[in-house]
Amino acid sequence: NHFHLLLREIKQNGISTFMQKVCTSYANYFNSKYEESGRIFEGPYKFKIINSEEYLQYVDAYIQIINPFELMANGVKNFDKAFEEAANNPFCSLGESFGKRKLSIVDRKMINDRFPSIEIYKKFVKDILISKKGLSLPAELLKPLLIDQI
Repeated sequence: NHFHLLLREIKQNGISTFMQKVCTSYANYFNSKYEESGRIFEGPYKFKIINSEEYLQYVDAYIQIINPFELMANGVKNFDKAFEEAANNPFCSLGESFGKRKLSIVDRKMINDRFPSIEIYKKFVKDILISKKGLSLPAELLKPLLIDQI
């Protein structure tokens, strides 16, 4: 019912234009395929500006692992198995990040420079998940990840 993208703007208003085209194109495709009409997305896209190295790393981990793990029963308990499932999931970019699949639209250089191996990335994510389950992930790191704040 939703998707996450980590985008770097290279042209002013480029992300807004891109998102408008992606969402409009998909709505047109969906409506044509299923003989429907109208909007298919509930509202406009939401975004957060990434303003630090640490925040970039946490957002990436959320998109690739934490969000998909929330869909998997016992994702933290069976971390290695769930990590492998995420790497093989065609709707998750983790496989592209570390060479399991190759899509021409995924450019992970900016992130992979920070995590030169899948083992380093895996440890980083596992530490986040353990912290998220009640140990000590600082609130100031979690708050910027939230778009809809309660």
